[in-house]
Amino acid sequence: MLTFIIQKLKYWKQKNSSFSKSKDSSRQNTRPPAVPHTQLSTSLKKNMKTFSSILGTSSDIKIHEFSFGVKPLVKGALIFIDGLVSNEIITESIMKPLTLSFGQTETLPAKRQFIEKIKEQVLCSGDVTENCYEDSLVQSCLCGDTVLLIDGFHDGLVISSKGWEKRSVTEPQTESVARGPREGFTENYRTNTSLLRRKIRNPALRMDEMVIGEKTQTSVAVVYLKGVADPKLIDRIKQRLKSIHVDSILESGYI
Repeated sequence: MLTFIIQKLKYWKQKNSSFSKSKDSSRQNTRPPAVPHTQLSTSLKKNMKTFSSILGTSSDIKIHEFSFGVKPLVKGALIFIDGLVSNEIITESIMKPLTLSFGQTETLPAKRQFIEKIKEQVLCSGDVTENCYEDSLVQSCLCGDTVLLIDGFHDGLVISSKGWEKRSVTEPQTESVARGPREGFTENYRTNTSLLRRKIRNPALRMDEMVIGEKTQTSVAVVYLKGVADPKLIDRIKQRLKSIHVDSILESGYI
């Protein structure tokens, strides 16, 4: 009898060990891909493509290309996440100074002096720092800052531009919780997506947007972590959402 019990204990020990190993391996396989610690390229197009690949093409990811200066014309790009930044800072403290600070007859200075002039004399934001690593710049975007990339430079400028919803976000009246924060999806669409961005600062977070409701044209987002969620399941969810043909979507219960 004692021998039988010992054999059973060994069997369950081996089974639990194999289950634990398979569980650990599955966790490793579903881990989101890490952003490489590599430097930016001097090509603006290549850097924009890199950021688009890392952050995805969600509707709140903004990569705005523009030109400024006169002799010669300089190309740049602003990268930020809508809902995490202040639109007033983007317009008044970044875009307007960049496009108006260089006169019609002014020749642009050398590269090093050019960056220093932008940092110290042009940009009106309170905090501007240089960084040349992709992972650090991506993390700055996820925290609500704006990244300025300039063609021909392998350094990016991180500009402080945080400006998300300041007032208290209330708890849904019909979906209360006993523990945890009392924040809920009671706001407009962009505020709700920014709530998720603030809680999950991961570049693998994707928000695939679609419009449902023939009369209301309601914005709906399928939110998931790339590399963790099953792609087949995501496609199936999207297909089901696209098959919904109703006049209005007023809240999640309609779906």
